[in-house]
Amino acid sequence: YYRRISNKKNFFNVVNEKKIFRINSIYYDNLLEKNIIKKNYDCIVIVDSGFDHPDRYIREKVKDQKNHDLKRKLYFQNLFKFLKFLEISFNKKIVFCQHPKTNYSSNQYFDMIEKNFEIIKGKTDELIERGDLIVFTGASSMVNKAIILKKKILYALSSSIGSNTTDLVYSIIDIINLPIINLDKIQLINKESVNTKISESMKLYDEFISKNLVFDKKKSSFEQIKHVLYEN
Repeated sequence: YYRRISNKKNFFNVVNEKKIFRINSIYYDNLLEKNIIKKNYDCIVIVDSGFDHPDRYIREKVKDQKNHDLKRKLYFQNLFKFLKFLEISFNKKIVFCQHPKTNYSSNQYFDMIEKNFEIIKGKTDELIERGDLIVFTGASSMVNKAIILKKKILYALSSSIGSNTTDLVYSIIDIINLPIINLDKIQLINKESVNTKISESMKLYDEFISKNLVFDKKKSSFEQIKHVLYEN
C-alpha cells in the first residue's frame, strides 16, 4: 500500500518519496474492462488460503508433524461447523474455492467439506464477482477485489493456522476493520452479530478504496503508468 510504503523514511534507502506515484489497483482495471454488474447472487464464496499450503509450513516452521495433524483435524472440524452455520443461517449455497498450490487430496479431514459443499479450483476471481458473501480463511490480495465490488466480507481464522498467518491478516485489519470470526469459539457465533459486523465494516469501504485502491476512476493503471513515464 502506498500509505504504508510512504511512511517508511528509509524505504530501500534510495527511494525519494516524491518519486512514488499512485496508480489504480488491477482489480479496478478489471472492473472497468469487464463492466462487472455489481449485483449479488445466492452463494457464499469461501476463498481458502490452504491449511497445507507449502508457504505456510515454512512461515510457521512446522516441525512436529503429529501436532500439526491434530491442529489440522481441529481446524477442519471447526471450519466445517462454520460453513454449515453460514449455509443454514443465510440459506445460501456454499462454494469452496481451493487454493491452487495446496494439496487437498492428502487431507482426510477435508473430506467432510468436500462431501457437503461445492468445491471449485481455478475460478476464485470469477466467483468473487458472483458471490453475496466472501469468506477468507487467510491473507489474500483478492480481498481488494471484494472491497471494490462492495461485497460482504468475513475472515474465518483459527489459532491452528499459526501466528504468522494470523499476523498477515491483522496487517490488513489495521488498515480497514473487517470482521473476523474465531473458529476456535464457533459456539459463540450468531447470525445477528455477524450481520452487524459486516454492515459496520462496509461503511469503511469507500474511504479505503479512495486511499488505497483507486487514484483515478477514469483511467486504467496502464494509462496512469504511461502518463507517469512520459510526463515526468
